[in-house]
Amino acid sequence: KFIEKELKNTRGSSLKMDDPADFFVAVMGAVSYTINDKISQVALSSLSLLQAILPRPTGKLGSKTEVNGYIDTILTTLTEKIGDNNVRLRENSEKAILLMAKNPVVTCNTCVQALIRTTTSNKKPIPFKQMVARIHSLSELIRTFRIGNNDVPFNPVVDFTLKQLESSNEEVRKASIALIVQINKVVGDAKLRPLLQGLRPAQMELIEKELDGGGGPVREEQKEPETVVTTNINAGGAKGKASKQAPGGGGGAGGGPGGKAGAAEEKEPKGPRTKAPGKDEASKICEFCGKNDKKFMDSDNLDMHLWRECPMLTTCSLCAQVVEIAEFNHHLLEECDKKKTMKKCPRCKEAVPAKDFKQHTEEMSCLIAKPENVANRCPLCHQDIPPGLIGWKQHLISEGCPNNERTA
Repeated sequence: KFIEKELKNTRGSSLKMDDPADFFVAVMGAVSYTINDKISQVALSSLSLLQAILPRPTGKLGSKTEVNGYIDTILTTLTEKIGDNNVRLRENSEKAILLMAKNPVVTCNTCVQALIRTTTSNKKPIPFKQMVARIHSLSELIRTFRIGNNDVPFNPVVDFTLKQLESSNEEVRKASIALIVQINKVVGDAKLRPLLQGLRPAQMELIEKELDGGGGPVREEQKEPETVVTTNINAGGAKGKASKQAPGGGGGAGGGPGGKAGAAEEKEPKGPRTKAPGKDEASKICEFCGKNDKKFMDSDNLDMHLWRECPMLTTCSLCAQVVEIAEFNHHLLEECDKKKTMKKCPRCKEAVPAKDFKQHTEEMSCLIAKPENVANRCPLCHQDIPPGLIGWKQHLISEGCPNNERTA
């Protein structure tokens, strides 16, 4: 409180601030230590001090190593507190993120990267309320800094937003659609629409309604299962189901099609998701790879395509479920019936068979994982590929992964 009061003292502060850079680093260090305090008043005081120091001149910093650690801790806490039930904590955290984005030491780009992280500080999925708040904060940053520049990179933000359309929470999906519309107004159709090609027909219909000025809040008249790939054929060739995993990490241990059949989760679909009502053209297109074939209007033909041919999918050799290659790592570690037989390498972040884990980690020959906004990691060839949905399509469809039996 004393430091905050002195910072706001227009008549002259009693604080010794001969070196503004050292003072800035010291305050950021103190805030990083107290901002996550369980006592809300302590956290609020930290936020107030943070808002007081950020607009001030920071001076010329020598090495940023120390302050970068403080910034990362503060941003991680802020991205969690913007979804807090305490209104004052929530609103002050939102203000602090905007101020940090305007600070030349922190930068807007750093704030954006913190907001589009897909896990919390304890590596758990982001709660729905916090995710909505993150999307709203991204909206504020785009309103201030626009998008498609060094401050707010275009592809990572759009890719993050499109992933949230898969959320099982309606508020997250609504916020995502609103952000897509906002981005479209800034960059225009020509730049945005190519990135929307991989969406399911039902999702695209909702977005089209808003992009075309449908007006009013987005209303989802038909809710579909968010975690199921529609195919009535299992890996053994009989009628059944295969599941699509919720969005997660990008890499994973290889496991091509044709693996031994396991007990895939059996859930009766409410209806074929491959055909949107009244959308004959859309029903001819594979929602994953974008292949257009009139034969797909027969759902059995589309099921066969998903089971055997679609280059964006693979069959898990452990459980026989058909999953997206982009989500294969997440499937092996979190959703597979045999997930207990896999372990996550701390170096490459890929799923490794538990029996090989000791040797794998001791050899340290795997590629070090890169941030999602820098590169995806293909779980089949274990190589880094361009980031985002565009990167996956380029690698799996345009170029063809050498370890993908569906294209090799």
